[in-house]
Amino acid sequence: HLKKTDIFMTLIDEGKIPLRSGVLRLVDEAIERGVQLAVCSTSNEKAVSNLVRTLMGEERREKFRIFAGDMVKKKKPAPDVYLMAVETMGLDKSRCVIVEDSHI
Repeated sequence: HLKKTDIFMTLIDEGKIPLRSGVLRLVDEAIERGVQLAVCSTSNEKAVSNLVRTLMGEERREKFRIFAGDMVKKKKPAPDVYLMAVETMGLDKSRCVIVEDSHI
């Protein structure tokens, strides 16, 4: 998994994996409206922070809380990382929206 993460981060750093269309607009609108933002990932915290910083910039990165796979006992598909985010951020989970990056 570490090798895969290293390869992925190199591709991100080289600009070979762009951010999906519409993501920055959605993030900027959420920031404008004061919406709390988080990234929940199975990757480690360092990789996730670097990913957000590289693809969105430091100013946007500072608006996100990062919850990563190395912070919970069970990774996705277990809901642990999401539950940690809700609890840590003091959110009502019935009012949360999750935007996934997977193709369905």
